[in-house]
Amino acid sequence: MRVAQRENEQWVEEQLKPLPFELQRKFRAEYNKSQTMYSANTQLRQSVDTIRKVMPQGFAGIPLDYGEDDLRSMAKDCSEHCHQRAKKFPYLKQRLIPLTAFPVNGFSSSSKPVNEYVNDIVMLRNLYVGLKGYAESKDVALPNVANPIGSEKAIGSMSEEAIIKHARFLLTTIAKLKDYSWWLRQLRKAHNRKVEKACHAANIVNKYWGIYASDISVNRRAGQIARNQKMLEEHEAVNESGDRFTLAELSDKNVSNPVNRRNELMVRIRGTEDFAKQEGLVGVFLTITCPLKYHRSFSKSGEPNPKWEGFTPKDGQDYLNILWQRIRAAFQREQIYPLGIRVAEPQHDGTPHWHLLLFTEANQVDEMISICRDYAMREDGNEPGAEKYRFDAKLIDAKKGSATGYIAKYICKNIDGSNLESGIYGEDPIEAAQRVETWRSVWGIRQFEFIGGCSVTTWRELRRLSKESELPEEVEAIRHAADESDWCKFNQLMGGFFCKRKEQTLRPHYSFKFDASTGEVKESKYGDSFIERLVGLKYKAQTFITRLHQWSVEKIGTARVAPLGVL
Repeated sequence: MRVAQRENEQWVEEQLKPLPFELQRKFRAEYNKSQTMYSANTQLRQSVDTIRKVMPQGFAGIPLDYGEDDLRSMAKDCSEHCHQRAKKFPYLKQRLIPLTAFPVNGFSSSSKPVNEYVNDIVMLRNLYVGLKGYAESKDVALPNVANPIGSEKAIGSMSEEAIIKHARFLLTTIAKLKDYSWWLRQLRKAHNRKVEKACHAANIVNKYWGIYASDISVNRRAGQIARNQKMLEEHEAVNESGDRFTLAELSDKNVSNPVNRRNELMVRIRGTEDFAKQEGLVGVFLTITCPLKYHRSFSKSGEPNPKWEGFTPKDGQDYLNILWQRIRAAFQREQIYPLGIRVAEPQHDGTPHWHLLLFTEANQVDEMISICRDYAMREDGNEPGAEKYRFDAKLIDAKKGSATGYIAKYICKNIDGSNLESGIYGEDPIEAAQRVETWRSVWGIRQFEFIGGCSVTTWRELRRLSKESELPEEVEAIRHAADESDWCKFNQLMGGFFCKRKEQTLRPHYSFKFDASTGEVKESKYGDSFIERLVGLKYKAQTFITRLHQWSVEKIGTARVAPLGVL
């Protein structure tokens, strides 16, 4: 009997070993509550199998229980492994420079025919394919090779431009695979998603366990934010005049600061609504939700949804993005051009849904709503609850309040939770905002997107200019509107809310970065593009510089680390 118990305990340990400690603790607690060993083992096996099935490689790849130090060590090993396998890379890169260099005019600076580079490109491609398989074994996905090159015949079917683009892609990606910092970024992202996917499968992302994101990911994200803040506080930016600011101080002054980000969003929404009122547009508030198969658990009970098909919040966001592309194409066909904002936020189990505040012509409102409803219901539109939960539309009644006020709670909830008493599920709004931020970070979800409106980069650059700047009258009027936070007037003076970027009165102006010693234009770290930096604004044939200083970053108490550029 003792031998059987010991063997069973070993089996339990083997089942739990691949999981993060927090999941091990949960499953161990459930195991101990079972009435019999048989039922305990059955439940444990089923729970672990559910997690294993949603993982592309099962428990292979990055171990789920890895921490930051483990990921750093793994990144070092992976980059060194790729460096060893790519011993011929410097030779091939040197030979392909005439073909792949970025000349000012034309596609190639090479005097030799493209076909003379075929063998080198084939060798480079074979190297990439081998490294791609290695990366995928570590849960790092890489693009499939477009237009696979394997013979002279294959080369002959491609245009010169396509061949050069392909060679550049191979050179750039292999350079990344040899780099420690690239690997660390990729492994962190892949590991965060893998852990959160396991937590979804274990059904501990819901309002009863951990709302919006798992406690594991929330705690890890808090640690990452603390490390980032420490780094910002330990480094300072220094300009040619000797002015010094910590990176933390500079970060607090831009939209990285949640308060600044929230304020800017609210100003832009208010300005959009002001324009809508002037033009007599009607406001509509839409909500679009994913089909049932994207939801891990039920909102009322927190119990697992038997129709869940292993989808993650990222899959749900991809579904909504594709849906919106189709809706916008339909709008285009019907000549409906709405203005507004789209907000993505998580439901209790992390499944995203969208809120859209749109303004359009009064005679187009019914058609716009009908198009949105039609596309929202096309996939699994007959499933139970679809008619009630998948799509909702409400007209904004100005007598009951402004459209900006209506959407303000969704902005606050998804940024810092300020000015809210409680969340939709009764959760603390400040803590909820932190969990939403974790959800956004883990799954790479863009939460806010404006529909219509001019360049916000231009808006921000104008607000850097002082009243004393000598500007043409037209530019000064736009600068004044931006300085007064009048998003409506700013857009009208820039050419209108529907004005194309290239036709707007002012456009951001970028400049190449040059090597001080050689005078050559600097390439990016991986050689895939020239380094450009934002320096000011372009107006007709004139350029107005908004970033006057050259900055470098130093660790406090040490020598200069690296140039930062213009700020």
